[in-house]
Amino acid sequence: MTDTRSPMSDPLLSLRDVRVTFRTADGLITPVDGVSFDIARGETLALVGESGCGKSLTALTILRLIESPGRIEPGSQILFDGSDVLTLDDKALRGIRGRQAAMIFQEPMTALNPVYSAGEQIAEVVRTHTDGGRKAAWDKAVAMLGAVGIPSPEIRAKQFPHQLSGGMRQRVMIAMALVMNPSLLIADEPTTALDVTIQAQLLDLLREAQKARQAPTSSCVTSHWPKHAPPSAHAPDRSNPANAAPITKAGDATVFPSKPALVRDERLPFAACGQSRRLVPLGSRGAGAREAHRPTHTAVRRLHRLPLVSCDGPRIV
Repeated sequence: MTDTRSPMSDPLLSLRDVRVTFRTADGLITPVDGVSFDIARGETLALVGESGCGKSLTALTILRLIESPGRIEPGSQILFDGSDVLTLDDKALRGIRGRQAAMIFQEPMTALNPVYSAGEQIAEVVRTHTDGGRKAAWDKAVAMLGAVGIPSPEIRAKQFPHQLSGGMRQRVMIAMALVMNPSLLIADEPTTALDVTIQAQLLDLLREAQKARQAPTSSCVTSHWPKHAPPSAHAPDRSNPANAAPITKAGDATVFPSKPALVRDERLPFAACGQSRRLVPLGSRGAGAREAHRPTHTAVRRLHRLPLVSCDGPRIV
């Protein structure tokens, strides 16, 4: 695998040869295989790749959120501010989660607890990491909802997730992640299923939150291929593209063209099996229009049946 570590003297986060395996009925699979990268203090790093390539699993591994039957393999190392996350006990790990490092999950409707109000869920984070009372935590939760752009935060704080729009639920997730001013923010596709206007607003909000913090906030953001990524105004400092788990190339975000071509090969978990057909603009007429709109048949490759090939070298051009 290509070494993606950058020359940093004191990075906030360092991953070294991280491997995650799952034992299934079909055998052992390794969706995250030998991932290594650094994130400097105040830097934003983007993990980009197709669905199923291991982006979200890598993000969850940073905070040791992998559940059975998943397992972080021996030999993996995750250093956060000098401490190895994989060797910490539960109490020390709880001190990091939410306070020093926080995560914005991909789907707020499933990440938020449906039986607690939005304000209660944010206040719980405050109570867990501070000695203040319930009222102080509630007041901070309401203030945080206002800070992330939710109108009438006193009213919205008492509402449950199903009573909020998709954009508001994602703002609640952002408020929960930022309420303790963490030094590391992990955002797993934070704008998934939102329209482009709300996407831009949330990305602006995250950028403003980074600038407002006294100490610089580092970010690790997962996204799909750069052509689907946010506008260049929100571009990360560096991008690491991942194909079927290993990171294959690293560099400045500016090295990627606006519409990079994806190299499809047998090593990807998703590979086209049918013959590609040209696209016909909407409203086209003619004998070939119906044939041209037939979908390309695809197949999902099973990770335990991937060919044994070298993962070295870039697969995105």
